[in-house]
Amino acid sequence: MIVDWTIRAGDVLSFLGFATGGVSVVFMMKIAIEKLVLRVKFLEDTVSGQATELKKIAELITLVARYEEKFTFIQQLITDCRRDIEELRRGRGIIKE
Repeated sequence: MIVDWTIRAGDVLSFLGFATGGVSVVFMMKIAIEKLVLRVKFLEDTVSGQATELKKIAELITLVARYEEKFTFIQQLITDCRRDIEELRRGRGIIKE
């Protein structure tokens, strides 16, 4: 078996083509990774802003729940007052000294 160690112009051009292609792929991947890093940073900012909004919404829901409890209590007081007024109209529940 004889090995031909001669280098032809076509061999050099093929090698340069593959090398150029490989280098361009590496640079394109680097650019793509940089774009992805920028997208991730943007998404982090967006998510942190949404987290702040969600905290505000949770506070509002808690506030609404408290007002709902107060409203329910006031409704019960009004119902009790109406019942007491109705009893007083019928002559029951009159306080005597």
